[in-house]
Amino acid sequence: DVLKQFYTLWNDRFTLPYSLIKQKYQEQYQKLKSERKKKEPFALTQSLERLVPNAMQERFIDRLRSFVQQQKKRALLISATGTGKTYAAAFAMRELKFKKVLFIVHREIIAKQAKESFEKVFAEEEETFGFFTSKEKESTNYLFTTMQMMSKEKSMEQFSPREFDAIIIDEVHRAGASSYQKIMAYFKPQFWLGMTASPERTDGFDIY
Repeated sequence: DVLKQFYTLWNDRFTLPYSLIKQKYQEQYQKLKSERKKKEPFALTQSLERLVPNAMQERFIDRLRSFVQQQKKRALLISATGTGKTYAAAFAMRELKFKKVLFIVHREIIAKQAKESFEKVFAEEEETFGFFTSKEKESTNYLFTTMQMMSKEKSMEQFSPREFDAIIIDEVHRAGASSYQKIMAYFKPQFWLGMTASPERTDGFDIY
């Protein structure tokens, strides 16, 4: 079936010959290459105006706002990898005015990337951002940590169960693990937000 579909597309009268496509790409590349030499490097953090959500993120914010108004305590954002879930979460926290937020990931490098995304979204706001890791324990409005760090009892006990207005769990399909369950049993935020591209688990745990 895959091959049949491939050859249907390959032989379609609207499909350009590879030689023509290659030529067009070469022309475009040379044009862009010459233009780049004339320009100064583009500094993303200095050049952008206030970031605004895209259509998907707008719908998500509206849905989340209605959940909060209905006094619901949890939401699950399911969206493919690379579609902007972290930015969606940042926009939602900004628009819904959550002041104290914990963002939990499974690797420190992801925590750093998430913090950078939040800082861009909140560039014109007065919120503070920091890490809670084995090396850094900062006191900020928005705190980024790993599951491995926060699931330790001595880590959790440094915070009140109601310390955070919202807690965001990235890759929440992992939340069936005992480490995540410990975190969710301890903390009592106003709102939980889980994000994943793949909510189904092989062990049958119901993320929903």
